[in-house]
Amino acid sequence: MLDTDMRRAEALGMTWSDASVENRSILIEQRFAADRSVRSPKSKKSVRRISISETLTSYLEFWKKEQAREMEAFGLEQVKGTPLVHSFERTKDRHPQVNFMDLNGFSRWFRNFSVENGFGKFEGVRTYHYVKETVDGETISKRYEHKEWLELRDYC
Repeated sequence: MLDTDMRRAEALGMTWSDASVENRSILIEQRFAADRSVRSPKSKKSVRRISISETLTSYLEFWKKEQAREMEAFGLEQVKGTPLVHSFERTKDRHPQVNFMDLNGFSRWFRNFSVENGFGKFEGVRTYHYVKETVDGETISKRYEHKEWLELRDYC
């Protein structure tokens, strides 16, 4: 989320069919809502393909293999519809299954992770634009879905 400026619900709604490491891009066409349902994004403009950094591409390649190993330990198979960010839960008959991660649970985890790793306390991930590489103001404006170009200083 820090590398792409996706909304929390957009990131948590992603499946492996949305990530293209070959094209270094992510397709955002759904979100995981607070009522634990998969829905369309907030607006028509929110449906978009975004480019991702080489760092994120490498991490996604690593995570896909790691997640497949974790799922295999539970007797589960990773498929294109598997959420990238997931939780393991048990069905009523005690069989393990992979689900989208609850938004509130993720927020709680992210706040704790940020503090424990010295990033400080974030109020919201999209509020802070993490720029590792040089990014121009027009690109950032598009990522934040502003109708007009804003100066980079407007985000600092």
